[in-house]
Amino acid sequence: MQRIIRDTKAFRLRTPVISLSAVLIRRTIFRSLLLVVFLVGLFLGPGMAAELPHLRVGALAKGSVRWEMTILKKLGLDTKYQFVLDVVPYAGKSATEVALQGGAVDVIVDDWFWVARQRSQGVLLTAFPYSQTVGGVVVPKDSPIQDLPDLQGKKIGLAGGPLDKSWLILRAVYLQRYGSDLQDLTETVSVAPPLASVQLERGELDAIVQFWHFIARLLAKGKTRQLVSVDALMRELGLSETVPLLVYVFPEKLVRQNRQLVQNFIHAVYEAKQYLLDHDEAWKEIADLVRAPDEKTLILIREAWRKGVPRRWDAETFANLERLFHIMRRIGGKRLIGTEQIPEGTFLKEISF
Repeated sequence: MQRIIRDTKAFRLRTPVISLSAVLIRRTIFRSLLLVVFLVGLFLGPGMAAELPHLRVGALAKGSVRWEMTILKKLGLDTKYQFVLDVVPYAGKSATEVALQGGAVDVIVDDWFWVARQRSQGVLLTAFPYSQTVGGVVVPKDSPIQDLPDLQGKKIGLAGGPLDKSWLILRAVYLQRYGSDLQDLTETVSVAPPLASVQLERGELDAIVQFWHFIARLLAKGKTRQLVSVDALMRELGLSETVPLLVYVFPEKLVRQNRQLVQNFIHAVYEAKQYLLDHDEAWKEIADLVRAPDEKTLILIREAWRKGVPRRWDAETFANLERLFHIMRRIGGKRLIGTEQIPEGTFLKEISF
């Protein structure tokens, strides 16, 4: 190989003559630059030294998702896990669904049946557990209704409508126990959750199928009682454990392109959940969001929420979800599910706890 430098003796750098004053000036400038860099880094802080990715969560303006997100922000967990949380409030569930599908937000909370239905229609979404607390059946405290057969001939308010999962699970249990569809034996009306509670208290309804936090508010007043919870109904259907019905929903594209961001978000929200599990005082910080009129109501809502925090997400969970899917499909039909099997990818299984 040809040598580029044949004579090393001839290849010599001439060292320029620099005065002492010039050396001192250069040292002063260098030290000044170091000081500027240090001060800029101190001012910006570690979280702002680099641009962090933003993650937009679409949440109901008066919903429980905002409770967790508020605690997450207060604890600085988004910064800890290297993202910036942006909460975008919406008035209703359908608005969050449209926002997610339109790319206005990155995450919402919905039920996983909706995710399965969307995937069956080619909309690639995927789910990770949010809560396994859904609701139950509530009756007036002095009501003669003591068990499910007593609901026959009664007027029942459905806070979530005729395809609400709590109502479908109740129908499935009744069918399994007695061989009849409760829908054929009762008068049902779809009522908005707040109005359902009011009408039950007024005696305009004999029973309501209500969401969990509205149930807590009713029970705090002492004028009603819970006939049965959806948790108990699911166990009666043969599930070995209570499974999550509500889930965080992500576009599959986001998971593929930025799995680390999604994983960091999940770590952050579950750390926020743990904080709400361990610290009673944290609930006083979000009391305004919870909108509890008194401490008794706040405690009941707190304990109901804690009961619903998912504890596992593994093969047994997926097997129970599969069982529930087929039970619900028999009751709700194609209108509810839209597919005969849970589409592959409905659940984000790669991340577990």
